[in-house]
Amino acid sequence: MTPTGFNVILCPVDFSPIAANALRHAVRFAACFGGRVVAAHVVWFHVPPYFTESRIEEFRQQARASFSEARAALGSFVEATLGDGADVELAVVEGSPTPAILKLVADHGADLIVMGTHGRTGINRWMLGSVAERVIRESPVPVLTARSAPAAEFHRVLAAVNDTELSRRVLAQAAALASHCAGSLSVVNVHDPHGDAPIADLCQWVPKSIRSGCSVEQVVRYGDAAGEIISAAAETAAGLLVIGATERGFFQGSVLSRTALRVIRQSPCPVFSIRAVLPG
Repeated sequence: MTPTGFNVILCPVDFSPIAANALRHAVRFAACFGGRVVAAHVVWFHVPPYFTESRIEEFRQQARASFSEARAALGSFVEATLGDGADVELAVVEGSPTPAILKLVADHGADLIVMGTHGRTGINRWMLGSVAERVIRESPVPVLTARSAPAAEFHRVLAAVNDTELSRRVLAQAAALASHCAGSLSVVNVHDPHGDAPIADLCQWVPKSIRSGCSVEQVVRYGDAAGEIISAAAETAAGLLVIGATERGFFQGSVLSRTALRVIRQSPCPVFSIRAVLPG
């Protein structure tokens, strides 16, 4: 995947209204970039270790029937969401959700994942953490998470950046998205009074070829990074927020940065996450 386009967009769905909204976003991106959408559903069967051979065979027969029903249900879900004749490829696979989604990325050559998230916190954060958060942490391609349906018109992309190499990637991708899908790009840099000075030349990070194709605005905010990014998204009426999702090692696993997680959960618009792994 390059910053200029998406050929294959994978959209995992669980038949919920939020998944329907994600599918609508996936189709919109496909229309902007001339790509195709793969709507996927993961069926997870787990055979208890205490089952007898006869029970296991019975379970397998039920699983095969359920798999067939899932494919039919996926087709019906896509048609109900997008209308009859929608040009969307269907894929139903068996496995644990996150590994199955990542295998679908490899099998289909996907360069973007679009998926719904409930954006919950506290104990209920596992609605995000168990699938969407893990996909963001492990995906080799960017992930767009969304809760609400796409707006009728899509005018502005907001890029949240700081003075890092990852932010240059974020801004390049955001500029390409604005050029193809929106026409307007806002770049927000949240300044920590105890940290480095605000970036003076943010707009110069945007290639001239893209600056000539869309309007670019620089916004400098002060204070809590996540809170200011979320506020900027609301105040600029952004249709999409692009952010770097840094990941650090943590014992035997890894965690996303607190800022990225909070923005993903609370953003008023869809969030396009570009992952980078930092030393633990």
